[in-house]
Amino acid sequence: MVEPRYRSVAAYARSLGPDAVALAASAGMAADEWQAHVVEGILSLDESDRFTHFESGLNVARQNGKDGVLEITMPAPPASASKGRRLEIVEGAKK
Repeated sequence: MVEPRYRSVAAYARSLGPDAVALAASAGMAADEWQAHVVEGILSLDESDRFTHFESGLNVARQNGKDGVLEITMPAPPASASKGRRLEIVEGAKK
């Protein structure tokens, strides 16, 4: 995997990312290594099982897998999994 030039992920206790990637794989969608890495950061939780990030950003060139990250992340955590913090996913407009 090529390491990103810029990456900022808060320290976390655990992540729902591996479970989300496994769920996607069971549905036939294999994540690329970089996608699994990104999903792990997006779905990271602190010691109180709260999401460590209230927002995440991803800057990747066109046609390189951003939608895959969304598809993996969207079904992952219900609001109850994060003890009060909701995960909202907003996708940028497409032309």
